[in-house]
Amino acid sequence: MARKQRPLNLFKVIEEALAETAEAPTLRRLIPMAWPIIEVEHHLKVCLEEEMGVIERHLLEALARFGPLTSQELSSLLGLEMFVVDAVIHDLERFPRVITQKATGYAVPSDTLDRLSRGKWTREVVQPYAFLVNGPTGGLVPLVLGKAPRWHWVEVNLAEAGGAVEDYTGKLQRNACWVAPLHSTGQTYLVRALEDTDPKCKADWGIPEGAIEVIEGSGKCLRQRWLLALAEVRDDGAISVRPACRPDLELLSVDVAHAEKFAEQIRRGKHSAYGLFQPDASGLVAQDIPPAWKPHLEYEGKNGTLLVSLPHPAKVPLWFGKRDAEESDDDWQEEGEASRVPSEEFPAQLRDMLSFPHWWHPFSFAVRHIEPRDDKTAEVLLLLAGLRRLTHLASNGVDSTFDLPTWWSESQNRISEAWKSDSGKARVRFDAMLAAARRSPDGDVVDFISEFS
Repeated sequence: MARKQRPLNLFKVIEEALAETAEAPTLRRLIPMAWPIIEVEHHLKVCLEEEMGVIERHLLEALARFGPLTSQELSSLLGLEMFVVDAVIHDLERFPRVITQKATGYAVPSDTLDRLSRGKWTREVVQPYAFLVNGPTGGLVPLVLGKAPRWHWVEVNLAEAGGAVEDYTGKLQRNACWVAPLHSTGQTYLVRALEDTDPKCKADWGIPEGAIEVIEGSGKCLRQRWLLALAEVRDDGAISVRPACRPDLELLSVDVAHAEKFAEQIRRGKHSAYGLFQPDASGLVAQDIPPAWKPHLEYEGKNGTLLVSLPHPAKVPLWFGKRDAEESDDDWQEEGEASRVPSEEFPAQLRDMLSFPHWWHPFSFAVRHIEPRDDKTAEVLLLLAGLRRLTHLASNGVDSTFDLPTWWSESQNRISEAWKSDSGKARVRFDAMLAAARRSPDGDVVDFISEFS
């Protein structure tokens, strides 16, 4: 039975991007968008370096010392059949100006012996190669982007939906913008890239070793695809666009002076996304918080930071699964807490948001940095974030020298190091973390704890 295709989980992509972004402390907005990547074929002249075969070397040396010689004379001198001599001469014709045919037989240039002493010969060929072109800029992008997971490739429906972004299952992504391509073949950038002295960069772009020239007018667009990218707006108004699958790569960098011009290229549906790149560092967060969250969360916005307080921290579910409904955690139970817990079910998305250091609003695109306002809330945030990291370790594995207590201490330090509030010194006991981890519905986590604790 074929595996059911799941739609793109945009919130999960955003959470992972925020967790890995080095410049996250300065982020104010994060905008998902369909970014055009064009696959283009160019013909390059490549200088190939080859070693001579044994028979080829003997034949050239014979011609250099005793030539001109006919095929029959070469056959007798080298002890080879005539058809072998003819085949070797034919193969050597791949090198320009190596063998010439005269009335008296075959001959070679005067510097042939010197060239043979170097061990390698060169020849030039023209071959087609595929490159990836950055649609909005016309520059080259690394070939590795062409291997992005399929759920990171989206579609822009320019017909029926008029510029709507859809994921690979056809589900409409209402929060995503799109960018129109220039339909450039990238030839100007490719010519410039041939002059680059960094061989790794050239290899990343798909330029073969020994390439010396781009054949003029050879660019042919093979296909166009749309890659999910994230535009990062920093607090100074500067913008960077990165692929969601590879946040270490940069598709575009725009300074404040050119941000408005870039905004004119962005579309939400059929319309311009003017005003989309305002940094939005205000403390107005009332529109960011879903109504279903408010019984479980007290909050305050301040300079792009979301200060949160959990009225009932002992009742925040650390996991969502059958086991949570059957067991309680005595280490996190407070006296009299049950009588004050709201009747509404704790939202799963709120629990997930608390395990990440940022909250992203899907329609304003604002990035809020989450910090605890009190120690009890800080402990919950530390535990949720730590358990998320622990789940990642359990699924990916560690070596036999892994030290769980040390890892837990260092993880809490890293999680809280960006907190400006006084709660940054709050800590969760190691045994409390173990007790919470053993209740995980994920068997890998339970086995991991059993092995390393």
